[in-house]
Amino acid sequence: MTSVAVSPKFQVVIPKDVRKQLNIQPGKHLNVSQLVQAAHAASTYKLAMADAIIWQCAQVHKARLYTQDVDLKGLPDVVYQAKSGKSP
Repeated sequence: MTSVAVSPKFQVVIPKDVRKQLNIQPGKHLNVSQLVQAAHAASTYKLAMADAIIWQCAQVHKARLYTQDVDLKGLPDVVYQAKSGKSP
């Protein structure tokens, strides 16, 4: 699980892999309350933070999340479909 440290000025650096996965660019505004909820979900459900952010976003928008990510299997409003094992 990716973790971050809070600086003495209460700044947090979002890890590069998370920024890339979520396409976070400089100047992008993030909803802190949703990030806090995602952090809580990451802790509660033992998810990677990126997975928790994606799932939390679906929850906020009352959307069903379709995924092949086994880490999200069993969460509320998640429809999991296992990968077929065949390469395209």
